[in-house]
Amino acid sequence: MKEEKERLLKLNVPGLDILREAYRDIERYNEEFNQMMDNEYNDGVNPPAPIKSDIETLKAQYPRAAAYLKAEKWEMSSNYEKSDAGQKAKDAIVVGGDIDEILTAMEEQWEVYCNKHIWD
Repeated sequence: MKEEKERLLKLNVPGLDILREAYRDIERYNEEFNQMMDNEYNDGVNPPAPIKSDIETLKAQYPRAAAYLKAEKWEMSSNYEKSDAGQKAKDAIVVGGDIDEILTAMEEQWEVYCNKHIWD
């Protein structure tokens, strides 16, 4: 079951590994930059290696992967309704639905929940 899900994910979400690697590179750069700034013996002469890729270009090149990662981020939310919206969107992206419709439905589900609970 898990193998089938991974296979389907690779088929229907091209560029996912590339985008994840680009985000990891940004995280690496930020971490190394913060370490450089915290090190009183490094005055910026030895900065971290620059970020290798342009994330916005990659997101435009791989819109399905970008949508999947957005839905995945929502799925990790501590709010059960937002997490549910993200999970539904991820599943729909993997099976090949229209990404604009999927993201709109995800955001609408969250908006309806927020409007319903605005005074809680």
